[in-house]
Amino acid sequence: MVSPRLPRYISLSDAAQVLAVSEKTIRRFIASGELPGYTLGKRGPGSGRPIRVRLEDVEALLRRIPTAGDDRPS
Repeated sequence: MVSPRLPRYISLSDAAQVLAVSEKTIRRFIASGELPGYTLGKRGPGSGRPIRVRLEDVEALLRRIPTAGDDRPS
């Protein structure tokens, strides 16, 4: 039996490393809707649950972000 591939969730710190930006920038991406953020675990006020992002969403964002030198004339 083949089990479906489950999404891999990573911390904001890890996402920042993948994208070579600050954790604050990752939070801005989440706030603007460019990167979906997820809180996992039980719900409740003041639960302090960490926000996670899906690795595949981070990789998709990485493909959309222009890198240094992309605007050079060819």
